[in-house]
Amino acid sequence: MAKAPYKPRPAGSLKEATQALLTAAGGTVKASEITGRGQSVLQRYGDPAEPGRTMPVQIALQLEKTCGQPIVTRYLAAEAGCLLLDLGAVAAGRLGAELARVGQEASDVFAAAAAAVEDDGKVDAGEAGRIVEELDDLLRAAMTYRQHLAAIRDGEEG
Repeated sequence: MAKAPYKPRPAGSLKEATQALLTAAGGTVKASEITGRGQSVLQRYGDPAEPGRTMPVQIALQLEKTCGQPIVTRYLAAEAGCLLLDLGAVAAGRLGAELARVGQEASDVFAAAAAAVEDDGKVDAGEAGRIVEELDDLLRAAMTYRQHLAAIRDGEEG
């Protein structure tokens, strides 16, 4: 199991997304084997103390393909005001499960928002980051459901 980073990353930051990608890829040792980059170089990409050092796109793409999760790509899409949607996500006959996922994701948004204001009545930056992540999950689920319904409407699926 990959070791958690020792330095906290600002929630919703490129550094946080980079560190999450390194962790998802199996940690810096495994990522180093995959990319041919040194562990210390990879660690610096996720280090908030080195704001000018970012992971090159080709390295991020290589690691995302390896772990099967578009972690940095999803962050970049969100920063551009876009939502990344997996085009292969719609499976025939899964309409009920997709609707249930929309409901679960909506519940997660409400739970994160309630937890954020429970103690002090305010939402801090870290809490806002978590709520935004939950909202993004809800939007992805809703768009997958919409995509499936549109395919049925358009006669592409029965």
